[in-house]
Amino acid sequence: MMEKELQRLLREKYGVCAERILPAQRGFYGETWRAEGPECAYFIKCDFWDHHQDAYRVSLAAVDFLTAHGIDFVPRVHRTLDGRLFAQFGNGVAAVFEFVPGQLLEDCPPETLYGLLARVYRLPAQTCSLPREDFGTGVLAEYAALRQNPRVPEEIKALLGRFEPRLSGYAQRLKQFSTLCQGDASGFCLTHGDAGGNCMYDEEKWSIVDWDSAALAPIERDAWIFLCEKENLQRIQKTLAENGVSYAFRTERLCYYCYRFFFYYLTAYLRALIEKENADARATLTREMAEFLIGCWIDARMDAADDAAKQMN
Repeated sequence: MMEKELQRLLREKYGVCAERILPAQRGFYGETWRAEGPECAYFIKCDFWDHHQDAYRVSLAAVDFLTAHGIDFVPRVHRTLDGRLFAQFGNGVAAVFEFVPGQLLEDCPPETLYGLLARVYRLPAQTCSLPREDFGTGVLAEYAALRQNPRVPEEIKALLGRFEPRLSGYAQRLKQFSTLCQGDASGFCLTHGDAGGNCMYDEEKWSIVDWDSAALAPIERDAWIFLCEKENLQRIQKTLAENGVSYAFRTERLCYYCYRFFFYYLTAYLRALIEKENADARATLTREMAEFLIGCWIDARMDAADDAAKQMN
């Protein structure tokens, strides 16, 4: 049924005749498909999350801005027959992209990734309408409200209670670094928000996909995951300089993003658990959130941020 609805969407809104629609596994917020036409393939992403759809629409303008400025490693978004970057699809927002073949990888070499991102950072991003970093702590209020929702599984509520001392410490340090960072908007550019986890690789060609979180912010917003890898931070800074971006990473900004993204991920999990109806999907999300709390890739970054906070006090 979904296949026929998507074929009709492509035909009526884009003037594209799709011979086949196949599921694609990309992205947290969107449901995705590959559409095969007589001449080329398309990537369709539909966002059915009410709270995220505005950000998705804005991100499409960012993608259009990037490709219009010659960024060829970002898949182009196709416009509808009436010139829009998206189309309404039931209660969701749909967009059609150039299809990028290859495998989604999370281990793009830093020199390669930031050699590409340097081209984005050099663009006149102030002319692009995007959310602008304010170094705020609004995510803490959002997290506090969501965790009280009755649809949050008891297992997760218990885990949040178990880790409350650690979470409270993270919240306090987020406030501390928010204060340190506010008032300085120097070095802002167009940032991805999760570039390292959204690299496609095919026959020696890298692409960066899923710009849903694009924002005007300092480069630390993309690079904070390397806070625990000083050598990689130095390699990234060297790569940026070699590609025309002279920028010195600031510890307070790296730490701010460590704590901010920790709570960003918590709120994303909680929202998904609250909004998802499917029992299997809820069970999977519960397991993944439990793993995030108990111990995962982010722990080394948080430890590095905690060490930096102690040194700065």
